[in-house]
Amino acid sequence: MKKRFISISILSIFLFSGCTQRAKSIHVPMIPKTNPIDINTSEVKKEDTQIVAMDIGVKVEDVQIDNNTTQKEINITELKKSRIQRSSFPLAEYKNLKKYGESTISGVMFLQKDGSKIFAQNAKLFLHPLTSYSKEWYEKSYIEGYEMSEADKKMYNYLLYTTTDGDGNFSFFAVSKGKYYVVGTMICSMECGYEKPTSIVIAQEVEIGEGVKKSIKLYKAK
Repeated sequence: MKKRFISISILSIFLFSGCTQRAKSIHVPMIPKTNPIDINTSEVKKEDTQIVAMDIGVKVEDVQIDNNTTQKEINITELKKSRIQRSSFPLAEYKNLKKYGESTISGVMFLQKDGSKIFAQNAKLFLHPLTSYSKEWYEKSYIEGYEMSEADKKMYNYLLYTTTDGDGNFSFFAVSKGKYYVVGTMICSMECGYEKPTSIVIAQEVEIGEGVKKSIKLYKAK
């Protein structure tokens, strides 16, 4: 299955592909869909920055709220609470992370409705190391529904990115051993029970060893 490169640029505002073969010896710059962004890049493409505009880049009034979700299913399109200040970016914590490894995280992303699976087509995802910074977003914004202040741009250098194929499949390559949040957003409308296109964010914590392949199901029930 042929992959296409995704060009990622900085957002001004942080916060989810089928299988391919790769050589055992990985040269990171050549790996598709998981290139780090360069925070010094001068070209910013608006359409690319939407990948990580899930918790502060989406205005509540621009999306339809799903009133049937449970507390654990709260996503960024359902921010209802007051804006809170994000903690300072823990640069030392991120600098201690190993950016690349020999592991692969693959999976399928979908919304489950009335016993049927609605697969996320061409949905954008990112992989964020589990740190005090990302954990704060996951607990305060994704789970509890708070809007958060702007994220530090240095964060984007530590994320990996990919996009699902037409069947909701995705893969992250060159992943280092550790814990991560897999975060994805899919656009769904009538097929999901919405009257207009609605942004649905799904996040999941995963842990992976070194030199292994892990398969996950990234989904939520509606």
